[in-house]
Amino acid sequence: MIELSLQAQFSKAEAKPFTVQLSQDQSTEDHACLVGEDDQRQVYQFRDNIFAIQKPQRGSLIGDIVYAQPRGGFVSRWIRNDSMHNTLLITERCDQLCIMCSQPPKKTHVDLFSHFEKACRLAPDDMTIGLSGGEPLLYKEQVFQLIERTSDKRSDLKFHVLTNAQHFGDDDILRLRSPCFQSVLWGVPLYSHNKRVHDDIVAKPNAFDTLMKSFSIMARAGLNIELRTVMLKQNYANLLELSDLVAAKLPFLEVWA
Repeated sequence: MIELSLQAQFSKAEAKPFTVQLSQDQSTEDHACLVGEDDQRQVYQFRDNIFAIQKPQRGSLIGDIVYAQPRGGFVSRWIRNDSMHNTLLITERCDQLCIMCSQPPKKTHVDLFSHFEKACRLAPDDMTIGLSGGEPLLYKEQVFQLIERTSDKRSDLKFHVLTNAQHFGDDDILRLRSPCFQSVLWGVPLYSHNKRVHDDIVAKPNAFDTLMKSFSIMARAGLNIELRTVMLKQNYANLLELSDLVAAKLPFLEVWA
């Protein structure tokens, strides 16, 4: 198991949360410097705050980009330096309630977009960063700005956004044609050719019809789309019919997972 949240002790526990890259020997506005360690912990200094992080059982923390919560006494490893699989949890809110969801949505939301933007800016070269939830596009404007601002400074980065595609509008098309959105792969779920079955699986009336309209918008914007289908007892018998729908109505897809 990859340990993404680690206990930490801070010399200034009342300090505000911060995002920083853990460094072997660098101390800057963006980097915390390693100043000591033992078998159990690594000690870093960031500005005037010294903090000790519990070591993970495997792998190194050096180079990781972490979100530190002094009052909570932990750090979250948002972007691991030695991994190509890093995803930022944009929100735990969602407007669907999929029957197989492993992370049921919450009603609350904590806005961390300024921290997400900094984490992306510090990411290793040529990395693909996942944006997930919940439903990220409940905060569509903030997600769009995150991609635009990051791409402006880090054109080498790519994004993989998981979304139910219920929130695209015709007025998004011109904006989404911008070059920065060509580096994004949008992972969108479709569970059945039958609208009633799809709507039942996601527990949202008219979700299928909204999704079909969104596919049209995304196609006209020239977006890269990864169709995603989870096989369930509710839909596996009609995979052939779903394939026919994909072939006939969604020929612009990049990949079907």
